[in-house]
Amino acid sequence: MFAIACKLGRHSGEWSLPNEQCSTVMTCRSCGKIQAKEGHIWGQFGYLADAQCDQRHRCERCGATEPRVHHKWGPWMYLSERAQDFRQFRTCGRCQKDERTKYGWRP
Repeated sequence: MFAIACKLGRHSGEWSLPNEQCSTVMTCRSCGKIQAKEGHIWGQFGYLADAQCDQRHRCERCGATEPRVHHKWGPWMYLSERAQDFRQFRTCGRCQKDERTKYGWRP
């Protein structure tokens, strides 16, 4: 017979790692429903190449990877010395990409 907690989605049981992967599994003691979730153990992000901002980290258990882009932005600077021009930019110290504000006076 189903417990009231199971009807509310609150199943009970022990989570276990059945294999070398990162999927943990629980079988509810009351209703037998099987639930699964992932729980990776991520290592540190590392840059893939010099002068690029692409990074990747790897799960220490299953070897899965996740990418990201992480820039090393410098300070914001003004595009122009004109008093009314408030547009600014900054440059990444690794890949030299510019990022600019979208507001300000334009001649």
